Amino acid sequence: MKIIVCYDISDTNIRTKVSDFLCNYFYRVQKSVFEGFATNKELDKVIAYLEEHIKNADTIRIYKLCNKCDQQIELIGSSEQIVEKNFIII
Repeated sequence: MKIIVCYDISDTNIRTKVSDFLCNYFYRVQKSVFEGFATNKELDKVIAYLEEHIKNADTIRIYKLCNKCDQQIELIGSSEQIVEKNFIII
């Protein structure tokens, strides 16, 4: 499923750790917004990590997009649509 993760984290050290972690799973599309695809198992790992590192004053939002919603994303500017890569294992 397609995932969008965005955050508002005040502590620079925590923000950097969260950002570096998210880069392992998703593409950065803006400074505090990541987009990509994840299985339920991968998303569970991401959520568990984020819950461990976030403070009460911070916010992380995770949006799960269905295929129909994903097709309705409109982009303005130089950004590119993030598409799921299909792999063939031989």
